[in-house]
Order: sequence, then C-alpha cells, then structure tokens
Amino acid sequence: MPENIQELRNALLDAAHRLAARGLVPGTTGNVSLRIPGTDRFLITPTGIPYDFLHASDMVEVNLQGAVVEGNRKPSSETPLHTRIYHNHPWAGAVVHTHSMFATTFAVLNEAIPAVHYVIAGMGTDIPVAKYATYGSEDLAVNAAELISPEQRAILLQNHGVITVGGHLDEALHHAETVEYLAELYYRARSIGSPNILPEEEIRRVAEKFKTYGQR
Repeated sequence: MPENIQELRNALLDAAHRLAARGLVPGTTGNVSLRIPGTDRFLITPTGIPYDFLHASDMVEVNLQGAVVEGNRKPSSETPLHTRIYHNHPWAGAVVHTHSMFATTFAVLNEAIPAVHYVIAGMGTDIPVAKYATYGSEDLAVNAAELISPEQRAILLQNHGVITVGGHLDEALHHAETVEYLAELYYRARSIGSPNILPEEEIRRVAEKFKTYGQR
C-alpha cells in the first residue's frame, strides 16, 4: 500500500485511468476514491474532468464531513455518497462508482444481477439495486450505504450505475470489473435462454474458499 500522500494520489490516478481504459466510465461519468490510512479523510477524483486529462494533483482531499481539506479542484459531485460509505463502514478502504454499460442496463431495469457465476461470491450472493435518488444527493448516499456491508461489496444504483467497495483500492477495482463481467454474462445468457442461477448456499461455500485462494 502506498505510504505517502503523493503515492496515494498516483494510485488514484492509475485507478481512474484503468476504469476509463476498460470502458467502465464513459465521458466524465463515475468516480473513484481512496481512504487515507490512519485518518478521517479520503482522496477523490474531481468533478467534470475527462479521465485522459486528469493529473495526480487534481485529486481532492476530503474529510468525513464532506469538506475539502486540500486540492485546487472541486471534488466529484458524488462526494456525499463516498463520504456516507466511509462514515458508515470503517472497513471500507476504497469506493468505485461506474456507469458501465451492461450493469447499468440492469440498474435501469431495477433488476438485481443474480448468481449466474460463482465469481459473484467475492461481492455478495447477488448484486442488489439501491432505490433511485437524484445524483449527488444525500438521499442517494443513504440508499447506497444502507445496502453496503462486509458481505455486500457491490450494488447497483437504480437508473444510474454501479458502486463497489473494497478494503483496498485494487479490491474495489476488481469488483467493478467483475460486476460488469457478470452483467454481460447474464445479459447474453438471457438473450438465448433461461440462465441457471446458483443457490445461495453454494455462493457462501465459494466465498469461504475465496478466503484462501491465490498467493500470499
């Protein structure tokens, strides 16, 4: 994990570029934030600047009351959403908000993404939909934060987009990519038939296996 504020700014910039390169944040949509370890503050991408034009110095430092602590830019219009998640969930180390096409399609349908593949187990037993509220509003922040938990790390925002949360930045980014993979898989499977949905007990079993998956 980066240890100083400049490294954190660079990491957040890299994350923003990664989301853009994968087509998850078209135009100036979406945003990403990173909690500053050991503080009540986080860094967040600025509002209204195309990802290709972002610099590390554009990242805005905000406290958990939503006030700008340091930065020459206005923070993301969704800062209240990030603030509420960090305030309510001390375990959260990073938040990613995308408008990825397939996942947002199901958000527009007000339809959760079910367990069509076991990789969902890292985020929950399904990807539920938070009730619609105007973007940037406290109502939206409350609706989203209520659904987030250590067991539910990805949600859809009705008629809006996707939120993923991780203990660290790479995890939140991975969840954002996986949500879109699941959404496209579900969309394609439904276009030719009736997808088989894995039972909740199997997803919980896989979630336990994931705890020891990979390399230390």
